[in-house]
Order: sequence, then structure tokens, then C-alpha cells
Amino acid sequence: LDNAEAMLSRLDLRLGRRFAALAGDEGTRIFAEIEAEHARAVAGLLRITGRPHLLGDGRSIARSIALRSPSIDPLSELQARSLERLRELPEDDPERLRLLRLVQLTVSAVAAGLQNTG
Repeated sequence: LDNAEAMLSRLDLRLGRRFAALAGDEGTRIFAEIEAEHARAVAGLLRITGRPHLLGDGRSIARSIALRSPSIDPLSELQARSLERLRELPEDDPERLRLLRLVQLTVSAVAAGLQNTG
């Protein structure tokens, strides 16, 4: 339960919605299902633990998440914008290589900041 609670707490649905929108209507539709499942998982976990909200027992992970969000959020936004721009460019555009490298760097940076590879 602790691991599930930690993972559910780390999720940023707003950011997920942003990335899903890059996949068009189908991505938006699928993400709506993900959001609904997330809500069900959170509700079930709270019912089991008897707490009013995730990480409601004051564990340090809540503080850790709050402290790293200001650093991770801009990187994630840069990643989303770069992916969006990358998709718009023709295959032969020389800018693609730079943007691809930027996306790769932001993936690594976000994973390091979240202390997670997934």
C-alpha cells in the first residue's frame, strides 16, 4: 500500500493531460480513462487507509514531492513543447536533431529529479 500511495502521489495529471493532447483526440480520450482509473485507485486507497488524502500521515515523501515540483515542472513543460515542435517539423529539417537531443535530455533530467526511471 505504501508503494501504491507513493506512486499515486507522484502523478501529475495536469502534465499527463498535456502530453496526451499531443496524441490528438485519441490521446485525450485514453487519458480521460486514465484519470478515471486514478480517481478510483485513490478513492480505494483512502478507503483502505482511512486517511482523508494521500500521504496524510505526514511522511517525508510528501515534502520531497513538494520540493522537487518547482524544478521538475518546467523541465516537463519544456519536454512537452519540444515534442510538439518536433512533431511539426519535416523529417529533413536540421532543427530536428537539436530538438530530439533536448527531449532526450529532459527525459533524463526528469527521471533523475523524480528518482525514478518510469
